[in-house]
Amino acid sequence: MKRTSSLLLALAVMLGSAVSCKSETVKDPNEPTTSGTHTVLNNEIIITGGQAPAIQTSTVQPPADLESSVGAESGDLYLSITNGDMSIQYNGNNTDPKHTMLSYNAVTAPITGNGDYTVGVTADTKGFRFDMTGDENDTSVLPEELQYLAVVYKEGKKLNPNAVITVKAVRVDGQEIPLKAKAYTASDDGTDLKANVYNEWADSPSPNALSADGPLYNNGEPAAFAGEYSPSIVDTDSFAKWTNVEIDVTVSGIE
Repeated sequence: MKRTSSLLLALAVMLGSAVSCKSETVKDPNEPTTSGTHTVLNNEIIITGGQAPAIQTSTVQPPADLESSVGAESGDLYLSITNGDMSIQYNGNNTDPKHTMLSYNAVTAPITGNGDYTVGVTADTKGFRFDMTGDENDTSVLPEELQYLAVVYKEGKKLNPNAVITVKAVRVDGQEIPLKAKAYTASDDGTDLKANVYNEWADSPSPNALSADGPLYNNGEPAAFAGEYSPSIVDTDSFAKWTNVEIDVTVSGIE
C-alpha cells in the first residue's frame, strides 16, 4: 500500500511539473510557438488593429468640363476654410484627392505689394457637385456650419515677415456679415502668415500677433488696443448652410 501511494505521489508531481512547464511556455508572448490558438490571435490583431482599413477609390472618370482646380502658389493670398464636420475643406491645396471640392474656381491673389485683395471659395461648381455626389448636376449637398476660416499669405513669413493682413469685409452668399472684432496677423509654422476670421481652437491672439495698429504684445505685455482683436471675428450663424464665401482684405507692411 505504501509503495502504491509513493508511486501515485511521484506520478502526480511529474504531471504537475509538466503542466507548469507548458503553462510558462504559452504565457510568454515573446516565446516562439506553433500553437494554433496563438497564430489565430495574431491574425486577429493584424486584421482588426494592425492595418488601416482599405480606402476605396472611385473608378468614375470626372467629366471633361469641370471648372479649373486652383491651388495657391508661394506668395499668394488664399482663403482657408473648413466646414462643421471637417468633411469639406480648402487649404490652398488642389492635389489632395479627398479635399479638392472647393478648389474649383477658388479665388486666390498673388501679393504684388501693399493694397487691397479679395479671396474666396464657392460650392456652386460642377467640380464640387461631382466630388461630393459623383454627379456634376446633383445640387443636394452644400457645406454646413463652420469650424475654421482664415486668410492665409502662403510663405508670407519668409517673403515679407512684417506683412499685416487687415480683414475689411466677409461675405456669405453675397451678404456682408458683421465683424465683432478685428483680425490680427500671425504665423503658426514660421512659414505662412494668416489672419484668423474664425478659429474655435484659439481663445486669444498669438504672442507674435501683428496688426495695422502695431504688435499686440510688447515684451509679453498686451498693447492698449489688444482687446479689440480676436481669433474669431464673426459669428457662425451665417454659415448654417453656405455656397460662396468671399473676404476683402488690405495688405500692409510689404517692404
